[in-house]
Amino acid sequence: MDAHDVFLLSPKGSGLTRPSSSGHLPLILRGRKRWRLLDLILVLLLGWGAGMGFFAASAARIQQTSDSADAIIVLTGGADRIEAGFDLLKSGRARTLMISGVHPDVRDSEVKARWTGPPSDYECCVRLGRSARDTFGNANEVAAFLRAENARSAIVVTADYHLPRALLLIERAAGDLELKAFPVRAARARAAQWWSDAGAFRRVSLEFLKYCAIATREWVSRRPVWPLALSATKDRNRRTEPGPPAPDDPDNRWSLRERPAP
Repeated sequence: MDAHDVFLLSPKGSGLTRPSSSGHLPLILRGRKRWRLLDLILVLLLGWGAGMGFFAASAARIQQTSDSADAIIVLTGGADRIEAGFDLLKSGRARTLMISGVHPDVRDSEVKARWTGPPSDYECCVRLGRSARDTFGNANEVAAFLRAENARSAIVVTADYHLPRALLLIERAAGDLELKAFPVRAARARAAQWWSDAGAFRRVSLEFLKYCAIATREWVSRRPVWPLALSATKDRNRRTEPGPPAPDDPDNRWSLRERPAP
């Protein structure tokens, strides 16, 4: 039987009607298409929400490493990161420390004012990186520093929600390196609070989208991405070349003068 032998319920009442010979779909079929589109949007939103929840929960479970390393890396952009890195250095957890992403307008004396240990230790062991403007730049700046220091391991200090992408990009740029996570959990930017605080939701959701973009690119280029069921330490026995720079990443920029939480 062809299409003109199929009877459909009339959208206006109890009668029957045939498909229009003019080629226009009856209203009931157009309604079904709209429902299918809404169903697709709903599925996508549910998938995004589930992925976001998994990402935030995994980031919130990252534990601060208690191990030592050759170097400490602090990625600027949030409260308390620099102090956390300084505390690690003063406790003897590494022989050198780099603060990556310091803005060119920030004077060395401003950074040194945050140091509470012996001045000689600051002079010998703290280095400021000023070339990075986003997380891609951090990764390349850190990789160059670690190669110059002949470091084989590093403690990475940044916000918990930023760690998955930061570790992935640093590993990709630096290659054969043991990375140890040291998450800093600011009062209003914790991954665990993404659902209850507007500022945390904005930061964590944006970071989730960025991580998905990086993970997709790595998958397409057939490079393995270490899983988000995060362990505090990852050891990679491979070397990869640094990737191209990406567009500006304003939420992970230097900000030695931390911006107030929204």
